Amino acid sequence: MAAEITRIGIALVEQHGQFLVGVREADTILAGKHEFPGGKCEGNESPAECAVRECREETGLVVEARGILAEVEHEYPHGRLQLTFVRCEPVDPAAAIADRFHWVPRAELRGLNFPAANAAVVDRLVDSL
Repeated sequence: MAAEITRIGIALVEQHGQFLVGVREADTILAGKHEFPGGKCEGNESPAECAVRECREETGLVVEARGILAEVEHEYPHGRLQLTFVRCEPVDPAAAIADRFHWVPRAELRGLNFPAANAAVVDRLVDSL
């Protein structure tokens, strides 16, 4: 029987050539890795709706979805994931964000320690300079 796929919505929040990035907390899977805001889709929630909700919950920043950049399936030891990377823009660019998140210039994204499933998307973001 095939392993169940967990659907994940990820917010690629861009502002002035910088992206909102955090570091996974010590008590989580992939602890210490860098991450874009995101998480598991709930019920019939679309990946874009999920990305917007998770961004608000994790960072305090309200965003609008602007389209899907990529969909990636990845197998980790803890499960199989379908990640949908959603381009987002802040509704209020001056809003404060949670302490574990910060703005990272596009050109610096490759130097961060993202999970393996994010590699192709990070390359695509940096290469679109």
